Amino acid sequence: MKKIDLHIHTHQTPSDPPFTYSFDVLKDYVERAELDCIAITNHNTFIKSQFETIKSSLDILVLPGIEVDLGIGHILVISNGEDLNTFEGKCRLVQSDIPDKDSSIDLDRFKEIFGDLSKYILIPHSDKNPSLHHSILEKLRPFIDAGEVGSIKKFLYAYKNPEKLPPVLFSDMRAKSGLKNIPTKATFVDVQELNFGSLKDALNTRGRLSLTKEEGNEFFQVLDDGLKLSTGLNVILGQRSTGKSYTLDKICSTAEFDDIKYIRQFELLERSGEDENKFEEHIKKKRDLYKQSYLKEFKEVVDEVIHYDFTFTEKKVEKYLDSLKQFAFNRDREDVYSSSAMFSETEFEVQNLSALSKLIEATKELMDSSKYEPIISKHISHQNLINMYMELINRHCDDEAHNRKKQKANSIVNDIKSKLGVQTATNQIEDINFKDIAKEKDCIQKFNDLVELVRTPKEKDLDSLHGYNVVAKVGVFKTTSEVKNESNQRQGSFQRAFSKYYSPFQYLCELKEIDALSQSDYYNFFAKISYEVQNSYGSRVSGGERSEFRLLESIKEAQKFDILLIDEPESSFDNVFLLTKVNALLRDISKTMPVVVVTHNNTVGASIEPNYIVYTCKNLVDGNLEYKLYSGYPTDTELVSVDGDTIPNHSVTLNCLEAGFTPYDKRREKYEALQD
Repeated sequence: MKKIDLHIHTHQTPSDPPFTYSFDVLKDYVERAELDCIAITNHNTFIKSQFETIKSSLDILVLPGIEVDLGIGHILVISNGEDLNTFEGKCRLVQSDIPDKDSSIDLDRFKEIFGDLSKYILIPHSDKNPSLHHSILEKLRPFIDAGEVGSIKKFLYAYKNPEKLPPVLFSDMRAKSGLKNIPTKATFVDVQELNFGSLKDALNTRGRLSLTKEEGNEFFQVLDDGLKLSTGLNVILGQRSTGKSYTLDKICSTAEFDDIKYIRQFELLERSGEDENKFEEHIKKKRDLYKQSYLKEFKEVVDEVIHYDFTFTEKKVEKYLDSLKQFAFNRDREDVYSSSAMFSETEFEVQNLSALSKLIEATKELMDSSKYEPIISKHISHQNLINMYMELINRHCDDEAHNRKKQKANSIVNDIKSKLGVQTATNQIEDINFKDIAKEKDCIQKFNDLVELVRTPKEKDLDSLHGYNVVAKVGVFKTTSEVKNESNQRQGSFQRAFSKYYSPFQYLCELKEIDALSQSDYYNFFAKISYEVQNSYGSRVSGGERSEFRLLESIKEAQKFDILLIDEPESSFDNVFLLTKVNALLRDISKTMPVVVVTHNNTVGASIEPNYIVYTCKNLVDGNLEYKLYSGYPTDTELVSVDGDTIPNHSVTLNCLEAGFTPYDKRREKYEALQD
């Protein structure tokens, strides 16, 4: 097995944060990490003279390479090093085409520059940002040797998934002055004799890639001092103040993970009455997607009804009736102007074409759909869709032409009516559309009915977690304060508006008078949606249960991260909860990602059945406090330190989890006596 790192930066480019290259740092990294092969892959740049100096100064295989900005992603291009002048010339073209961090080249230009891609080792970012676009990835697939991933979790996922590229994990390091912790990300390849050809061949075969030299993918190096951990479930044991939390903090601050979930000791413990409000806000924030979904269609209705002004409509009707009575009263004073038919002419009704426009857009979407084309064509042929689309467009053109004619006619009629009105003492009857008024009144009534349905009390189970259920509750606002809290506004009074709460349309009109409110938020103030966490008995959770739920939820959320670190969960919870719920959840998560738990509790430390154990202790060496780590399998007789010292596993386990053999033996005797 050979250890390789094919992603190392030795020159600051526009794509890099500022750093000063140090060969001593690079050499120290190669020696301490015991690397067998590296590649120099600067961003869009290759410096031949620097590469030759590095190659001649290191007693390992050093390959020339470049990291190219290809589209929106990155790809490593590694050469065999036989013709450096030609490779340097190609890299100069890349550098010329990509002068800054916002530039990139497309696939055609990439192929044009590098020519026969089979001559190189090509490793794109696959599960690592910025990833190569899938369309480019597919076109390059015949030439790609492996895919660079960003974490242990992603490596394991890609390794087990034959649809994914064979995964490799590299440091992506900047060999810069002042670097204290050497990288731990590297990949082992199963080759006997290491050269460009054997390496390229090995990278193509996932079975020849691993995270460690001897333990395969069951372990990975986590710290630069050589500490390895299981890719599954790890437990850190130790007496108090011996470095358990210190080790966890060190993993969090120095280990090379993209995303770390760290649940610290006492972090989730409820401390005061204020925490209940914080808990409810926490639950609301995470589940408010339900509210958006529940009120989505209702919001569309509010956005339409909000433009109705029935007060104005009523005044318009009154004005029409007054003009009608006045016209009847002046009937005997009719003259040649007022007796003309045009004097009392009404406008043509212009047709609303919005529904037809939406139908045309929907038809076009059906025509353009590639994802669901087999289903659509099963019921409607593509030609029929085209015919319907064209007919709808023609209908829209015709109706639009009719509307323009009506608008022109209305303009002429209104102009004539205006001139006739000037010439006569008889008043004109106000224009009014009773059809629109009736429609508006009907819509308002339907809006009122809809609001009653929206805020009808109901409950919905959103999710469950080891005996706890999150329930969404829909109901009415009972006080002005509840409505004000929903708005998160300090200014503006809701008292007047809330007095109309049970007359929905009037309530909406009053909300419009509150300047502090945004029109887009009005829909939020009709139905109260709250969230409640319930225990297995269906009751609202207590303070202790809230802490339990938050711990379980936090552990479950860790699945989105690359590694989970959790510090002494037993500090706040009882053993039954830890055994039946926490342990089971941690074991499940550890099947897909590394989990590290600090504990001195036997329920977590032993009953959880970890894959690996780390023991911490501290010693005074020449007056200085030093932390030392021992590790091994739970079944090992001895735990071993990085420098080869050993310690009996039996005594470690008893001292850390049972306070020693004597207390453990006494407790065992008492338990047996109770059983008898």
